[in-house]
Order: sequence, then C-alpha cells, then structure tokens
Amino acid sequence: MNARQIVYQRPCPKIIIKDPETGKTVKSKNSGAELEFVAGKNTNLLSYSFTLSINDISGSFSATFYPDYNDGKGNTFSLFDDFEKLQIVEIYEGNGTSSEKPVFCGIIRSKKYVAQTNDSGGHRRISITGTAITGLVSQFYINLDVAACAMTKELRTQAELINKLTINGEEEEEVKKIVNMVWNCFYEISKQIGTPKIKEYIERFAGSIETLFDVDGSKFHYPLGCIFKGQTTQDFFSLIDEIIPSPCYEKFAYMGTDGKMKIKMRLVPFSSKNWKELEHTPIPATVLQSFDLTESDNEVYTAFYAYLNGYPVDEQKSLMISTTIDKAGVDKVLKDTETFKTYGYRPMIAHFIGYGTKDGKQDSDTHSGMVEMSEKLKEWYENLPDMLKGSVTLSMVFDGNNATNKIQPGEVVQFLEGEFYVEGVTHSWNYGQGGEVNLSVSRGGKYLDSGKFKGKIENLTSLVSLLQKGQDSNKNLLTIRR
Repeated sequence: MNARQIVYQRPCPKIIIKDPETGKTVKSKNSGAELEFVAGKNTNLLSYSFTLSINDISGSFSATFYPDYNDGKGNTFSLFDDFEKLQIVEIYEGNGTSSEKPVFCGIIRSKKYVAQTNDSGGHRRISITGTAITGLVSQFYINLDVAACAMTKELRTQAELINKLTINGEEEEEVKKIVNMVWNCFYEISKQIGTPKIKEYIERFAGSIETLFDVDGSKFHYPLGCIFKGQTTQDFFSLIDEIIPSPCYEKFAYMGTDGKMKIKMRLVPFSSKNWKELEHTPIPATVLQSFDLTESDNEVYTAFYAYLNGYPVDEQKSLMISTTIDKAGVDKVLKDTETFKTYGYRPMIAHFIGYGTKDGKQDSDTHSGMVEMSEKLKEWYENLPDMLKGSVTLSMVFDGNNATNKIQPGEVVQFLEGEFYVEGVTHSWNYGQGGEVNLSVSRGGKYLDSGKFKGKIENLTSLVSLLQKGQDSNKNLLTIRR
C-alpha cells in the first residue's frame, strides 16, 4: 500500500500598511506606490515577528525593512518618510490569494532608522514596532479630572454616570451585557472629554462591539455605580479588568477566523467539559522543530478561595471559617494532606467586586457563587506541580488541518501523547531563512476522553525516541512547498 504524501506549504508573508482614517492602503509620499511588502517579490521586507498571549489584550509586533526603494525612474526614496505612528499594519502568511485573511493586525507606535558603518561596508535598517489593534482599548480614555471637567462644562456629572450604570444588584447580569453597557457609556463621555477617535479606529479594523468582544455567557452580581473613580483619567479596559478579575477570568487578544482581531473574555476553562471543548490541534512530527519542557514546584497552592469585596465578614476570618459555612476547596487546608504538610499554607485568593449583602442579610446567591468559584479555582490550579510547561517551536506552515500559523492562545495542542494549554504564540520570519511559530505552553499532561486531567506524561525518553523515528520515517513522505 502506498503511503499518502504529506504536503505543507511555507507561507509567502506579506505586510500591508493602511491608513487608520480611511482604511485604505497607504501610498508612498514620494513614488505614489502602495505600501505593500511581499516576501520574494521585493527585498524591502527583511523580518517580522508578533506575539499574542493569555491575559494580554495588546500583544506586540515588530518589522524590519531595507530603508531605500527605487521608483523605476532612477529615483531613490526612503521608507522612513512613509511610516507614521498609528498606521495600521496587517500581516499575511498565506499563498497571496485575494481571499487570504491576515493573521495579525497591529498599529505602529514607533519607527527607528539604524545606520552603521564598518570596514566591510554599511548596514542600514528601518524598524517599526507596536501593539495589536486590540491594544487601543487601553488607549480609549475618559478624563474626570476636576480641572478638565471645568474646561468643557459639558461632561455629565458623576451622579448621572452612576444612575446610568447602576443596575439591580439582586439579579445576575451577563458579563457581555455589562461590557456593552460600560463601552457605550464610555464612548458618550469620551466624545466630550476623552479619545473618541480611538473607538473609530478599533471598529474600522476590528469590527463593532458585537464582534470585537468575544464574551462567554457567565453571569455575576455587579454594583456598577461605583466603577468610575472621580477626578481621575481612566481607560476602558482598566474598568473591565476590575469587574472580571484574574485568575478567574481570562482576557486576551486573538485573530478570529473572519480575519478580525478580537478580545476574548471568559471564565478560565476550569472544568473538564470546558477543556474538552477547546480547539485541539495535533502537532505532527514533521513540523516540530524543538521543545523545552519543565516540571517544577514553583507554583503550588494548598488553599483556594474566591472573596467578594464588601462582604460583611473580613477576608481572613471568612477564609478560616469557610469549612463551617461552605464546602469550597479551601477546606483542604485543614485536612491532613501530604501537599499541605510539604508546602504549608499557600492560598489562591480571587477578589471580586459585587454585592455581599441584601437588605442587611447574607446574600445567599452571591455567596454560593463564591463557593462555586472556589471549587473551580481548585480544579484548575491544584495539579500544577504535576504538569509540564515550557516552549515548543514549529515550522511555519499553513496547508492542511495542522496549519501552525492558525494556532491561537487559549487553545490546546497535542504531542508527546499528551495535551498542552497554549498561553502564548509568537510568529517570526526572516528573509532567506523562512518562518517559525513558537508556543508558550502549560498544563502539559495526560487527559481522559472526558477532558479531566489524568496525570503526568511519563517515559519522556521513550516518547522522544518515537518522535524522532516518526520524523525520520516521514522525511520521504513530506513535501514542503515554497
């Protein structure tokens, strides 16, 4: 029986510079040519890299170019004049077709010209750096400073803000609804004293609020009348970060299948059911270049507790008596466990803002929610000492089901007969060398079909030997097209 040939394609990277005001490709001030840099067709693009990570909505990117270009008429111009701060950068890693979607969209924050002279000649480069387009959410400001308010005399009073955002604390509200409410109110205020143009840039290149924020269906009690702090400058994301805190929630940027950058806000996928539902990508031996994995006890927790700020019982007292009022994971502290004997009291405490009382009585609904969150924290964090974490480097390929340039943060990759959580993704490309994708991974281990953590990945030496044999046996079957 003939073995099926495995075919992957190396990408043909392309970078397009666009105007944030119009959304159109920028044209050179000197030659009038569009600023579209395609590897292999012109040599201006020398390298690029970008990174997206868990609990980072901004990401980062950098790109390096040869500084001069010729207009075909004998005239030489410098690219340095064409790059401007806040221009949009779209990076593509496909085959150059018109239907191709970008793998990253960023915004230029700085540009730099480097020139060096030595005995062997000169060395000149232009580099641009910046963040993902989603990072603008942290640049979406309002200013409630007293002096600034006095200058405009148009800003709504803080009382009006409170009235607009205060909701019934006796009813749970979806996180998505709260994010939308804050966003819309924030924009109205920003039009008077803030940065409303930032919202326009975001929506032009990342979509409307309905598609920009990918929020799960989780709910909570929110006293939103108090989220605005008077007499300060505040950005939108800092407010949201307080409402849905780490380590219970994840907030990160990723590239959607529609070619638009998005911000995912979700409960950490604590349960085995959630883990099973994450996107899983097998890593074939043919694209695996290297890995570096560690098992350590640098992060060990022996107590897990979610605390509601404003709760009538002090945090420490609540933690100590928790075994008498609930069955949260923290009760393990008082049990005779080997982990506690070895590492002592190491709490994982998550703080929420919300209502702790209702009509002077204990809010049983909110309290039970905290109990459930404590149990989830325990399920996600208690096995960290038995899990592998580190980095994995892959060849940058885009053809087939195992396209490495489609892997996003918050997904799962499979290799060494185990599963790993992707915490960060970095794409790097250099002219003449090709590209690679580096993954920062954690939670490496064996998992049951149900998604529940089973235990350590053992016999690594044997598994690596099998991996190397697989790489050798696939050499004759593998075709990588440029």
